[in-house]
Amino acid sequence: MLTGTRSFLLSLTLILCAGSMKADPCASLPAPSAAGFQGLLQAFLDNGCHKTWVHDPRVRSTGGVHPNVKVYFSPIMWTWMTQNNRTGDVPDGAIIVKEQYGFTPPYKDANEWTVMVRDSTGAADGWFWADLVPNQGDNSVVTDEPCDEPSYPASGYGQYCINCHGSAAANQNTYATDQYVKILTHSPAAGAGAVCHRISAVGLGTSATYTGLFNLNDGSQLNGPFQDVARLPMQNAINMEPVEGQQITSSEMCGTCHTIMLPVYKANGEPVIDSGTGKQKTFTEQATFFEWQNSNFRDGGPQAQSCQECHMPNIYLRDGVSNPLSYKIANIEDNTFPAINFRAPDADITLTTRDGYRRHLLLGINLFALEMFKQFRNELGLYESDPMLRPSLNTDKGIDTAIDTSTNMIAKLRTADVKIESAAIANSQLTVDVRVTNKAGHSFPSGVGFRRAFVNLQVLNSSGQVIWSSGSLAPPSSAQPLKGLIVDGAGQPLVTETFTPTQQTTQPHYWAENPITRQDQVQIYEELVRNPEGFLSTSFIALNEKAKDNRLQPQGWSVSGAHADDTKPVGVCVSPTQCDPQYTDGSGSNVVRYIVPAASEPLTVRATLYYQTIPPYYHCSDQAMRPASIPIG
Repeated sequence: MLTGTRSFLLSLTLILCAGSMKADPCASLPAPSAAGFQGLLQAFLDNGCHKTWVHDPRVRSTGGVHPNVKVYFSPIMWTWMTQNNRTGDVPDGAIIVKEQYGFTPPYKDANEWTVMVRDSTGAADGWFWADLVPNQGDNSVVTDEPCDEPSYPASGYGQYCINCHGSAAANQNTYATDQYVKILTHSPAAGAGAVCHRISAVGLGTSATYTGLFNLNDGSQLNGPFQDVARLPMQNAINMEPVEGQQITSSEMCGTCHTIMLPVYKANGEPVIDSGTGKQKTFTEQATFFEWQNSNFRDGGPQAQSCQECHMPNIYLRDGVSNPLSYKIANIEDNTFPAINFRAPDADITLTTRDGYRRHLLLGINLFALEMFKQFRNELGLYESDPMLRPSLNTDKGIDTAIDTSTNMIAKLRTADVKIESAAIANSQLTVDVRVTNKAGHSFPSGVGFRRAFVNLQVLNSSGQVIWSSGSLAPPSSAQPLKGLIVDGAGQPLVTETFTPTQQTTQPHYWAENPITRQDQVQIYEELVRNPEGFLSTSFIALNEKAKDNRLQPQGWSVSGAHADDTKPVGVCVSPTQCDPQYTDGSGSNVVRYIVPAASEPLTVRATLYYQTIPPYYHCSDQAMRPASIPIG
């Protein structure tokens, strides 16, 4: 009797739930307390209704807390996280869907969903929690057998999830963050293909598209440099069509993100008004594209070379040997695979071997970032190996290959040359001229303004001991606060290595008419900018006026060339009529003169150029580039 009654009640419940379900599974969900909510949520997920929400661009690691995941945020949730900056309570109705894919690739379909739905009235923690499996509804089990082991409900209020989520900040019980969406979208490892290959040719090379304001082409197309390509596999896989778009090969496309104009604000938050235009003042924070346009490497220049030709090489350097690349670019099952029933015709899947294959290197010598990606791979959601590549192609780990290329090919061969042009002793003085020549197609350093390079000159006695130096670094054995700092002859950090409201002294620019004569003087190629209040600043929205910019210009730079005002040197003169002539002669070089007290014993002079991704006032370490030495006597 009881069994029959229970069956009737369950049947009635199912009829009521089914009757309450809406015809459209993607319609707005009711509050979790509503009758039949879990069934509606199941249908919502089964139909992929959450797929239109902002989400992680690809599956990422959670460091083992959950299986590998892809997280989706409903519009209400995303607004609270970004526009509201996580302030106040999460609004009711906000939803987070965590698709779970297991711990190892390949990742095809999610095998589980963990869901958080905000309902402040449901329980003290403010969330409805659900753990659902595709197409299987409630994971809990209801049975007529009285002795079966009961299953803990997989969905509801006050779930065990709060054991961990109760440690979240601000009493919101969620760790939701936009960092993975942004990192995975914009990092070269993950996002370049989703962004660069969709940029339209419209407006490229004009101010309308600078500061990343590029236009996108049709959302169903991806641009590439080739005309005759296999289209069917991409159409089947992601419903997009590969099309020829030659803008993908142009420096103008790179220029849209590497020409950055930023607004200028005072310390109190007020905008700085340009007296000439009456509008808010802007500062060209990054002018890499402008620098290229005013160089020998520009289109039509004597050494014409696009950004892609340098940063996307068609060779692979290994153990000092240059290997040309020739590949079938797509990673699909093509006509070379064993025959199988129901495969598309060979004509639709046959790939061409491309000699024009280019590596998506996209880096300079930012070893700091590469090492950071390697050290914090899990935290950044980066794969150790790419499950989308066939195992036979995974010859080296991507990060290690990038670090090796950055160090041994780009840094040592393509950035700058260091040459000791002369060294002579006269009247107990050693005079040394060191020439540094920029080999890049833009200023060196380029990109964000805080990167810097500097010359280290050392004078050694016959026993190999350093008896005089300019631009030496604190040794690796130094205490942490000294690492990466330039020190004087006594091993003490230079005053100019730190900026404070009371310490605004900088290293001047040195050349033949303004020589280095002391061990606390050093030639640093850098851009330093003052804020509206007159202090040196690292804030991107307080860059008001350059205090110094003696970065090495590209070869071919001219005062009458394109964007000369944006890329001109600052601080390379000691008087209106005494300026370093090499900053206007197009040589892309600088000769630093050193005058050093010298005895008559045999001496050796050694010059090394160092590069720092981030200067010491950001507490980062040095990265050596290319040494050059010459013995004299």
